[in-house]
Amino acid sequence: MGLSMLVGGGALWLVVAGVRSSTLATSGAINDLSQWGIASRLWVDARIANGITIYPSYTNTQVERWLRRVVNDGGNFMVFSLSDAVDNHTSYSKLTGYYFVPTSSSIPATGSIYRFDYVVSSTDQASFKTLEDILKDNRTAIMASAKVVASNVNTFMTTSVVAGSPAVTTTIANVFLCRAAGAVASLACSVSSGNVGQKTYQEKVIEATFFIRG
Repeated sequence: MGLSMLVGGGALWLVVAGVRSSTLATSGAINDLSQWGIASRLWVDARIANGITIYPSYTNTQVERWLRRVVNDGGNFMVFSLSDAVDNHTSYSKLTGYYFVPTSSSIPATGSIYRFDYVVSSTDQASFKTLEDILKDNRTAIMASAKVVASNVNTFMTTSVVAGSPAVTTTIANVFLCRAAGAVASLACSVSSGNVGQKTYQEKVIEATFFIRG
């Protein structure tokens, strides 16, 4: 009887361990799909839009026309826009935006990327309101509709070494980069899952460039 209990207990332990391992593997796979899904979603949005604009941040003070990023400059707020040219004016009809909230030492939460869809009102379209004014005037509604599409997102850490000096680690604070004004942008970040120091921990780098339709 004792031997039977020992064998039975060992078998039960193997079953429990197997289920736990399977659950962890499944969770990791789901996380992988959700993170890589960002690139797929950005690609689809880029194909629908006909303009890309990058700002330093999604805060009101950072959404200004003169703060639009120039080529090879970055920001944490990217907007795909759909517009038409009417009498030499630009009329925006739809905006799809992504913004990154970095991890802060004062906020014990991991970084997240949010996404929103906003249909521009017929009044704003008819008055040829600028992209910046649309974003600022409708900020409350836009931010309320935003959903988290990726969590555990971090910006890049780079290390530079100068002869005779200790290595210096620099944090690149932006996840979006303007490659060609109004036409091409990139996403560059790292994502992680699991607990640091455990076998379940995973970290990967995501880099993808997006072109709007011609």
